[in-house]
Amino acid sequence: MIDTLFWLCSFPPAGTYEARDYLKGDGRTAHPLRPPPLFIPTFFLSDIPAFVFSNVAPFSLSAILLFMGMRVIAVANQKGGVGKTTTVLSLAAAWAGMGHRVLAIDLDPQTSLTAATLGESYATGRESTPTVFDVLQDVVPLQSCLRFASEGFSVACGSYNLVGAEKLFGDDRPETRLRTVLDPVRSDFEYALIDCPPGLGTLMLNALTAANHVLIPVAPRYFDMRGLAFLLDTIDRVRDAFNPGLQILGILPTIVRRRSRHKRQVLSILADRFGDLILDPPIPETVRFWEAPSSLASILAYEPDSLGSRAYRQVAKEVLERVSP
Repeated sequence: MIDTLFWLCSFPPAGTYEARDYLKGDGRTAHPLRPPPLFIPTFFLSDIPAFVFSNVAPFSLSAILLFMGMRVIAVANQKGGVGKTTTVLSLAAAWAGMGHRVLAIDLDPQTSLTAATLGESYATGRESTPTVFDVLQDVVPLQSCLRFASEGFSVACGSYNLVGAEKLFGDDRPETRLRTVLDPVRSDFEYALIDCPPGLGTLMLNALTAANHVLIPVAPRYFDMRGLAFLLDTIDRVRDAFNPGLQILGILPTIVRRRSRHKRQVLSILADRFGDLILDPPIPETVRFWEAPSSLASILAYEPDSLGSRAYRQVAKEVLERVSP
């Protein structure tokens, strides 16, 4: 029984935080228009939640900045093929179309997000462009690997070299690498979306440690339900060890075929178990999602009036309501 796969605890409600100004871009390279440098007066430090100081070790400016400015959303599921990349691409395009400054980070060694936005030459490394791999290795700053997508948002280029990241990051706290390298761009963007790899390794831990929120795409299938239970356990562990402010933003049903009795049953179970955490509407299954990336476009640009495009636009608005004041 699918029902027996779930064990549940109380989830904190999605928080509301501040977002900021606008993005100016030119050509392929992202050129954010920076506001004045972030200044934290000493009297403000007393208002930082106590758990930032007591539970995040070692103490760093990253731990404070995580609760300020740019909202970081990890789009995660340990199961592959559930629409993580499509969700990142669609939300980034929708928010950019609303005038928001958006950064999409390709943390998946498969580099699908990079291929879908910038082309195969960037995804396969034929372009001599720095990547997230170089950033996490402290070779270059994050700004050097940002490129501007045609739909108005910035992309941090992925790399095949991220395979086996556990062996590459040999320092004492490899799970904080991404959170640290994001610090210089926190005033440049309102929202950052992380396209997480499948699995529960070092890259996933980096994404969850760097994020304010987790958005979980899940296909209504047996093994996907099983993977969801493991991911929820991982999120709890990350809260305890590295990121006590991490919140589950929502669970997004994807690849939904309305005529399937099994999928309707799973959707019903999700609604019963998770209630308001379920984002609506569910994302329908359509071939347009597979066709759009070959045109270096999201489904919103490829076929604006399709069911999938309309669904993601509604989800984009609901997600903004959950993360914005």
